[in-house]
Amino acid sequence: MAYSPVLDFHNIKAEKLKTIAEPLELSIPMDGELWLRRNVKAAEAAMFLPTHIVSAWQAPGLPGYIDFSGIKTVKSPAYAGMPVKSMRDLTELILFDQAGTTWAWLSGADYMPAGLAPALDTGVNTLAIGSEGQNQWLTVDFAATLSFEIPPKGRAIVFGEAEIAYDSVIDNGDISVPAGSLLEIAGEPGDLFRIIAAAENPPVAVVSISLNKAQTSLRVGDCETLTAAVKPADAVGADNLTWKSSDEGVAVVDGSGKVQALAPGTARITVEAGGIGPAACIVTVVSGSSSGGGRNKGKTIPPVTPGPAVPEPVIPGAAAPGATMFADLAGYSWAGEAITVLAGKGVIKGVSGTSFAPANQINRADYLLLIVRLLGLTADVDSNFDDVGENKYYYREIGIARALGLTSGVDGANFQPEAGVTRQDMFVLAFRILRQQGLINTGGDPGVLDRFADRAEVSPYAGEALATLVSMDLVKGSENMLNPLGNVTRAEAAVFVHNLSKLF
Repeated sequence: MAYSPVLDFHNIKAEKLKTIAEPLELSIPMDGELWLRRNVKAAEAAMFLPTHIVSAWQAPGLPGYIDFSGIKTVKSPAYAGMPVKSMRDLTELILFDQAGTTWAWLSGADYMPAGLAPALDTGVNTLAIGSEGQNQWLTVDFAATLSFEIPPKGRAIVFGEAEIAYDSVIDNGDISVPAGSLLEIAGEPGDLFRIIAAAENPPVAVVSISLNKAQTSLRVGDCETLTAAVKPADAVGADNLTWKSSDEGVAVVDGSGKVQALAPGTARITVEAGGIGPAACIVTVVSGSSSGGGRNKGKTIPPVTPGPAVPEPVIPGAAAPGATMFADLAGYSWAGEAITVLAGKGVIKGVSGTSFAPANQINRADYLLLIVRLLGLTADVDSNFDDVGENKYYYREIGIARALGLTSGVDGANFQPEAGVTRQDMFVLAFRILRQQGLINTGGDPGVLDRFADRAEVSPYAGEALATLVSMDLVKGSENMLNPLGNVTRAEAAVFVHNLSKLF
């Protein structure tokens, strides 16, 4: 017979089982129960030992085993002897066939229950049989190749799903075992065992997680299901997604990513997997229409009044004008597609109906405004930087970025909105925002910057951002140069923002 499942007998009273290395007697079965008794002393025989029970064989000189050969079946409860349930601390019994003989593995007062088994680690495991026990169980939670170093009187057994997979008494060498196997070692107190476990299929960790949207707008009562993409798809925990809403009064999300809009406002829906993330989607809930939204706690926000030379992005989802063809893009073939596409979507506008002014520098306020509206970010704006006036068309967008912790300005109090933007600062600001929004979850290899001739000009604080964006092919450079300290033109900003728009 194949070995049976573990039979547990807890809270057992009466005689304590000191050792099971001595010959024992077993009677099986009777009314579905298993009966066990130790070898009795001569003076006890007349009282306890049924005359038809054979008890002269010797068990192996190793702890934890008795041989079933020659055991008789008890015909009546009157001849059952002392049942297992009356032997204190006998907690487990496993039956199995080996080499044509049925064996029993017992756990008792001096033994460790399998239910307490810790997990075997990968690599080298050094285990000792303690003074209070003569065995130890371990679970093997991963497919592995095991090798053993066993003391002279020790024994190691690996229990598979339906059979003994390995027994050190008759087997040697390494063994491959499936995940879920149970390992037991037995020996004398103080014996040391060395078990080396090499994982055959090492678990793969989650590397990144992203959402199909960075922002969306819902009416009160509407629902939308967000989709998370985990890489690699077979990673441990890839199917165990944790969804959260930053404001469950505005929107809630269930375990499938289904978002339900409850009240006007803004909520940040996030998802994590395998300890990576979160990836985020900003959900704006409106009442009566799909535009507008956001709460300002009573603060008056001046209307947006863009100046003539400022790119005027619109919130994604609003009505987009037809593509605008600008007459001043000659010599900017590298930026023409980006400018035309973004203008066609209403993300940016020219300085006039026919002119884009691609060579003009973009300032800090206009660039941040462009990113905030591109992503559809919203937040309560209660305050702003000291040098950002309430009458400025970019007041709200800069206030949103500050409220969300996307920028701290130049010194915490001031933003210098009219100052120019260097290329490395453009990349750093975008990198920080995208990482916080869950659109970037990994860092790039700094080595990718070595191919640029002006690598040494990249400031230390910008290295991670540039390496990541170059690795993602969002930054390409020009003629083997990054030009990190150069000021950003409107054409360069358009190309970079166009590349960012491909992320969502």
